Amino acid sequence: MTNPPLWRQTPPVIFALCLGFMDMTMAWYKAGNMHLAPPVVGDVLLWLAPAYFVFFLGLYIAKFVTRPAIVIEDMAAPPARAGVSALAMALMIMPLLLMAHGVELPLLWEIAVVLHLTIAALVGWVIWREPADMRAFTPFQFLAFAGIIVAPVAGVPLGHIRLSYWITVLALVPLIVITVGFGRKLLHTRPPAPLRPSLVIVLAQVGLFSLAFGHLGVPWAFTLFYWMAWALALVFLAAGFWLTKGGWSPAWSAFTFPVAVFANLQLFAISKGYGILAVAGFYAALAIGSAMLCFVLFKTTLAFKSGMLSAKSGAATA
Repeated sequence: MTNPPLWRQTPPVIFALCLGFMDMTMAWYKAGNMHLAPPVVGDVLLWLAPAYFVFFLGLYIAKFVTRPAIVIEDMAAPPARAGVSALAMALMIMPLLLMAHGVELPLLWEIAVVLHLTIAALVGWVIWREPADMRAFTPFQFLAFAGIIVAPVAGVPLGHIRLSYWITVLALVPLIVITVGFGRKLLHTRPPAPLRPSLVIVLAQVGLFSLAFGHLGVPWAFTLFYWMAWALALVFLAAGFWLTKGGWSPAWSAFTFPVAVFANLQLFAISKGYGILAVAGFYAALAIGSAMLCFVLFKTTLAFKSGMLSAKSGAATA
């Protein structure tokens, strides 16, 4: 019996990596415009990152069209649910990259927002149908239920200011609920080594809230979440060996987006006059995040090509 073609096995977890790739691209591009990095790097990445995302998006759409119910099957595992949510989040970031090319597509942003809300509803339905002893809080739920906080980062530049404000306020609810719920769980159990990288997702959430409030002109909230992001970044940096002890796994994609968000947050802080600390934070995040991204891109792409990524992440086959 021959193995099914790769596109029929496209794993949703790949979109978490696409999300990190695209956000790190924005960090390099903005840094180039601010004379903090060579502009050529951002210019090249502005083509590579969207192409990488569109390639896998096309594969997943083909997989979905072949058998639409495959999306529900892909949501059987928490990392896969996060991957499907990351697809919509990456789609919300895409207009920012297109704006750098001189193209404005607010409709794409609107479609992505609706898609993310739809996915959140599906994830909620899947969790509700699980046995009660399996309905545990996980960091992956941040992407499904609070991941829409990425919307204001592109929504404000596109002119969706009022909608971006309400998205930010309402996204605080799942952020608080999941943080409290998962925090209580951590008091009794620790995640197994392969899933430890997922803990870093909370850094992305806090950083995105800081950026959202910054773009919306709410300085006290920006400052609050900014220092929370710094505290989390230092904790995760100190715990780096523990977080990576299990070796590479598909969950390592969870490292890329939070570090990229932190880099973009520092760039925003620099523009607001936060000085040498923000500059140091930016260069640290750019160096660590770029090295991590290259490694995870290499390992994940090879794993996809061999079919191992689908097998390890529990992706369904159309």
